[in-house]
Order: sequence, then structure tokens, then C-alpha cells
Amino acid sequence: MRRSMPIVAFIVAFIVAVALASPASAEELADPDDVKGKLDLSLVVGNKKNSDGPLRIKIETYENWAKSLLNRKHRNRVWVYFNVDKDKEFEYTGFIYSIRQGKLIMDFLVLEELRVRHPDGHTLRVRVPGDSPPNPEGLVRITVKSRFKTKTGGCSEGCRDRAPNGGTLAVS
Repeated sequence: MRRSMPIVAFIVAFIVAVALASPASAEELADPDDVKGKLDLSLVVGNKKNSDGPLRIKIETYENWAKSLLNRKHRNRVWVYFNVDKDKEFEYTGFIYSIRQGKLIMDFLVLEELRVRHPDGHTLRVRVPGDSPPNPEGLVRITVKSRFKTKTGGCSEGCRDRAPNGGTLAVS
């Protein structure tokens, strides 16, 4: 019995250390492989280290694609919807697309443009500042939608996805 006490104490200390080292509010959800096309969403992660800090959003898809796929003039889209109060309506919509020299931005149309990174063929990352209206102090709920459209084939009518499939991802 005495020999097992140090092991138990080590395990408890390890669990506490991991819990303290983790961000205060990192929420993620996996989305099923349920839509044809390159923009089938696989994962959405929202992270705020503190209530009034920046909101970091990571969006992953099942397939790889080039930044140019999200050219504003094309039919392919990724949107991030923000609900910043307790109702069920989205107050802000961020529209992700590529601009000159293959840079990606999230445009809120009337608010601001935020830089979006595409570190690999299937990931988008964006940082929404803590003082930005879509990222108020406290709770924010997000939903991501995508549309992949081709001229012919299975996605000629537009393959659409939503993550989560119902509800929102709450991050505070």
C-alpha cells in the first residue's frame, strides 16, 4: 500500500499540472465527413485564454485545397457567424476569401478585415482581437459554414456544410 502512494500522488500532480497549463476556454468540435467537395468541414476550434482576450479560431477541412479556391469572385465560400449575446441570432458574419498575392482575409464587410492564415492545405486560422465587436468580453458563440461549387459533377449545385450541424460552439 505504501509503495502505491507516490505513484498516486504523481498521477494527481500530473493531472493538476495539465489542467492548469491548458487554456481557460478551448472549445472544439469535430464534424463528420458528410459532404462532398473540398470544403467539407472536419474540425472547428475556438480558444480564448481569458474573457477579454483575443479569440483564436481554427477551421479544418477533410481535403486539401489552395488559397485561390476561396477567391472572392468564385463560388466557393467559408463563413464564420458570431452570436455575441444571449439570443439565437448571429450579430456578425465573417466572410473568408483570398485577395492579392494569395493572402486570405476574414471580412466583416462593415467592421474590419482580419488576416487569415492557411498553414497547410486544409486549415484556416484567424485571430479576432479582444476589442473587436464580434469578440466581446465573455461568451461568444460561433458557427462555421462552407460552400464548394463546381461547374459540373456532384457539387454543381453547391456542396454545403455547417459546423456544428446544429447549435453553436460556445467560447468564453
